Amino acid sequence: MRNRSGQLSRRCACVLIVAAVALVPVAGDDGGAIPEAMIVFAHEIESSLSACETALFESSVDFEALLVRGTADLAIPDEIRAGLVGSVARGFVLGEEICKAVQRSGSYDLLKVRRVEGEPRALFRIVSDSGFNYHDLLLSSTDEGGVAIVDLFVLSLGEWVSQTARRGFLPLVARLEAGSPDRMDPGESLFLENIANILSMQQRYRQGDFEEALEVFDSLPEELKKHRNILMTRFAIALEIGGEAHDAAMLDLENNFPGDPGLDLMLVDHYFNEGRFDRALEIVDRIDRWVGGDPYLDFMRANVLYANGKPAEARAAARRAIERDPGMEDPYWTLVSISLDEADFVETARLLSEIEGELGVAIGDLSTIPEYSRFVESEAYGTWIATRPPR
Repeated sequence: MRNRSGQLSRRCACVLIVAAVALVPVAGDDGGAIPEAMIVFAHEIESSLSACETALFESSVDFEALLVRGTADLAIPDEIRAGLVGSVARGFVLGEEICKAVQRSGSYDLLKVRRVEGEPRALFRIVSDSGFNYHDLLLSSTDEGGVAIVDLFVLSLGEWVSQTARRGFLPLVARLEAGSPDRMDPGESLFLENIANILSMQQRYRQGDFEEALEVFDSLPEELKKHRNILMTRFAIALEIGGEAHDAAMLDLENNFPGDPGLDLMLVDHYFNEGRFDRALEIVDRIDRWVGGDPYLDFMRANVLYANGKPAEARAAARRAIERDPGMEDPYWTLVSISLDEADFVETARLLSEIEGELGVAIGDLSTIPEYSRFVESEAYGTWIATRPPR
């Protein structure tokens, strides 16, 4: 979809790019002050990754602590554990992925620093041309007075990175004499028993053999088919196949993990595309409750309401997003769209002036964009052009 500004909008259904949150709460969800060093650190992470500088982020991850969190109950020899720490560090590419998103006109914004169950966390929102996600960084003070990241919760995955790493190391641990199966939960043991088929399914997916990958999924034990990670892989496969396979995969995810905020990130897109706007709004509300408030989600509400033919409610949601974050650009474009639809060209001109003047956004030649044709022919357009500052 083409942006009203004359540029291509970065849209995944109703998902668009927003600017940074202006005010970052620092009080804990469960009370308790956050050390000033952690607040400063969180802002430094935001600014460095927004500039596509990954060194601070990557050097601040305590991979040893992360691995201990994921495998503390497994009796792994020290020499093996040291090798695993190095393996996790070498395979950690999250900083690079954030950088790629930022380079594609995305954003990485700090929302809040707070305590959850007594632990200090910094919550970030990442938005790219493929959608949005949230990263919750678990922080810890170092002996040297600095701050380290000891784990990361990725909302779309629905788990901590330490849990993802644990699952990847289970085959190795199972081969160690110290890694006896009785130290694993039943789900992990079942995972290991079927690891060959799981790896085959993943490989076929990567190779583009989607129908064969789905056949491997169908051959797995019924209990394993309810595992979140397996269902997510099945959904990725079904997304490529489409049709009934996609609908069945989505339904199984919803039925097995109702209200899961990570799955909601996908479901809001799904229901928006299906035109089930009331359902999409319910899911946005669920995500908002998990996040604890985010102006971006008001912007999403505005887009859903606008697509649902409710311009007054969409306008209110877009204005609420701007009020909560005056630097957010995209709600302005939702308001521009509404004004164009309503032929309120004086309002269109006012909004365009604010976008250029307040946000510093350069607006291209609107006469080349069909959506602006009536505006370009209006008196308000001529006045706007005549009063624009030199560019």
